[in-house]
Amino acid sequence: MGKFVLLQKVVIHEEGTDIDPTDDISRHFVSAEASLQAAGGYGCLRIQVSQPQHVTVSDLSGKVLFHEWLDSNATIPVRRGIYVVNRQKVIVR
Repeated sequence: MGKFVLLQKVVIHEEGTDIDPTDDISRHFVSAEASLQAAGGYGCLRIQVSQPQHVTVSDLSGKVLFHEWLDSNATIPVRRGIYVVNRQKVIVR
């Protein structure tokens, strides 16, 4: 079963403030996928994160091989194959 992250912004509009209650809050969030880059190498996965986040690596059968909180880049040794890194498919040769 997948994990979900709920992002919520609560705005209380009071008379006399400059907060717009109709403001589109989606522009205030950066998706985790946009801040993660994964590449396959020879016998390894290279993961670069621009902000700290949970990273999950699984094979195509769904077996989780790596699940950690990363705040910097990582290299994970794996066998040849196709892997899923936070919903991104990566080929390792």
